[in-house]
Amino acid sequence: MKKEFSAMGFFETKGICNAINHIEAAEAKSDISNVSGVAYSGGAINQAWCQYPIVIDLAGMEIAKQIPLLYNHQNEPDKRLGEVTATIDGGNKLLIFGGVDTGTEKGRYIVEAGKRFKWQLSIGASIEAVVKVETDEQVIINGQAFTGEFMKVTKSLLREVSVVAVGADKNTSLDIAAAFSSAGFERLKTITAICEGHQDILESAIRDNWSIEAAQAAIEHIKGEMTMPNIISKQPLEINRRNLEAALCLQCYLPEHILLKSYKERELEAASQIRGITLKKVMEICCGFENRPIDIDFNDSTIRAAFSTVALPGILSNVANKKALQAFESVKPIAPRLCREGELNNFKPSERYRLTDVGDLQKIERGGEIQHGTFTEDRATNRLDTYGKMFTLTRQDIYNDDLGAFLQIPTALGQRAARKIDQVFFGRLLENPTFTDGKALFCADHKNYMTGTASALTKESLEKARALFLAACDSDGQPINVAPKFLLVPSELDSFAQTLVFSSGMTGGTTTAPELNIISRYRLEPISSPYLQSETFNNASYVGWYLFGDPNQIDTFEIAYLNGQKTPVVETGAPDFNTLGLSFRVVYDFGIREQAYQGMVFSKGME
Repeated sequence: MKKEFSAMGFFETKGICNAINHIEAAEAKSDISNVSGVAYSGGAINQAWCQYPIVIDLAGMEIAKQIPLLYNHQNEPDKRLGEVTATIDGGNKLLIFGGVDTGTEKGRYIVEAGKRFKWQLSIGASIEAVVKVETDEQVIINGQAFTGEFMKVTKSLLREVSVVAVGADKNTSLDIAAAFSSAGFERLKTITAICEGHQDILESAIRDNWSIEAAQAAIEHIKGEMTMPNIISKQPLEINRRNLEAALCLQCYLPEHILLKSYKERELEAASQIRGITLKKVMEICCGFENRPIDIDFNDSTIRAAFSTVALPGILSNVANKKALQAFESVKPIAPRLCREGELNNFKPSERYRLTDVGDLQKIERGGEIQHGTFTEDRATNRLDTYGKMFTLTRQDIYNDDLGAFLQIPTALGQRAARKIDQVFFGRLLENPTFTDGKALFCADHKNYMTGTASALTKESLEKARALFLAACDSDGQPINVAPKFLLVPSELDSFAQTLVFSSGMTGGTTTAPELNIISRYRLEPISSPYLQSETFNNASYVGWYLFGDPNQIDTFEIAYLNGQKTPVVETGAPDFNTLGLSFRVVYDFGIREQAYQGMVFSKGME
C-alpha cells in the first residue's frame, strides 16, 4: 500500500535552476512567472505519521515529465499554481524549474508576496519501498552520511511540489524571477519532453540555454543515431560535488575497480578534465556550492568557511575512505582463511549455538514407528570490539596544498586495520583461552594437543597430529569426518613445512630409491605467520604448529563484523576548537573468538 507524504523543502540554490534566468526575453510576455528552487536537499525529514526521521533516496525516485505546482499541498483546482519540471542535481538534491500562472488569484498572490519574502518548497510523493536503518548503522545516501536509526525510502514516485510558508529547513527558498516569454516557456517544455529519461542532458540543456535543435542532437547522439562533437565542445565544464570528488580520487591513483563502483563513466570523464585540482581550489569551490562568502585571497577565513560546508568534509571523507579501502585490500591477512565469518548487530557478548543431532538413524521394521531424534546445543560466544585512530587535515597541510600528505594517513591506517585482524586472532590463539566447558581450548581432554619430544614438526609428528584430527568426535560421540586443510607454522618453519608438504619423496633409510612421501597426498596447505613467533605475544614460539580444518566444513574460530561491515570506515569528526583543521577517524568493529575445539590440533614442538 502506498503512503503519501510531504517533505518540506530545504536551502536556497543558485545551481542549474537559476540558469533559467538567462532565457532571452521575447517581445510578448505571458502570464507565466519563472520560478526555480530546491525541492529536497537529500537530508532527513520528519513526518507526523512516522516516529523515525525519513531519508528519501533520490536514486530510487521516479519523476514524471511535468509535475503540478500546488499551494500548500491542497489538491483543488484553484490551488494549482502551475507546472514545474523536476531534476536530480548530481544525485544529491531535487531541483525544480517552471512557472506560476499569475492569471489566477492564488498565482498572483504567490508572485507578489514572493517579491517581499522568500517562499519555501515541499514535495508530495508516494512511498513504494522503504527499509529501516538500525541504530548506529552508517550509510551514504544522496552523497551524505547518515547514522541510524531512521527510515530510508528506497523507491518513490514524485507526485507534486508545493509552495509553503514554512519548510522543515529555515534556509529553504523559492526564487521567483521575471516572467517567461511564451516562446521561452514553450521551448523549455519541448526540451523537457525531448530529454525524458536523460537527466544529465536535461541539466546541461537548462544550465547552458540550449536550443531545441541542440537538445535533439544530444539525445540522438546518445542513442547512436548521430554525433555532435561541435555541440559538446561548446558546453562549459560543470563542476559538481560528484566529479570534484572523483577528480581527487584520480589524483590518488585509486584502482579502476574501486572508482567504477562509485562513479559513472560520465563523472569520471568530467573528473579527468580537472585532475590535478589543488586542495585550496577544492575548498573555494565547496564554499561556492553552499554560497559561503570568502575573501579574494585564500586565508584562514576561507578555511573556516570551507570547513563549515557539508560538501568539503563529505568529499574528503569519501576520498579518504576509498584510499583506506585500497590500502586495506592490499594486505592479505591470514586469519580470514582460518576462520568463518559472522555478523553481530551490537557490542554485547553474543552466544552462538550449533545444533548436534544425537542418535543414529534406526532401522524401521515393517509397519514400525519412526522414532523422534533429539538435539543438543554446542555453545560458544563472540563479542565485538572497536579499533580506531584519529588523524587531522591541518592548517599547515592546507596552506602547503598537500593532499598527498593528508592521504598518507588513511593509507597507513587501512593497512594497519588489515594487520589488526591477524594481531587479534594470533593473540587469542596463542593465549590458549578457556573454552565454554571450563577447559583450555587445546588440552589432553579435548584430544587436540601434542607435547613432548615427539611434537616437533616432522613427517611422523604430522601424521600423528592428522590422526588426532581425524579421530575427533562431535558432542554425540560421532566422528566429525573432516580432514585437516591448513598446516599453520611460524615463519621459522616455513621452508621446512613447504618441503614436508609438497615433496613427492623422502630420502634416507637403507634403500637407494626415495620412499613415497604420503603427506604430499594429504592436500595440506602450509601457511606461515611471524606472529606465532613474535615476542610481543605471550606464549609465542618458534617451534609450535597447528592443523586447522576448512572453516566452511567445521567451526574453528569466528570473525564477526558489525552489521556485516568487513572493512574499516573513515568518518569525519569534530576538531578541537583551538585547532584550525578537520579531524577524521578510522573505525573498525570486529570480534574474534573460538567456536569449537574439534577442528584444530596444536603441537607444542621442542624448544
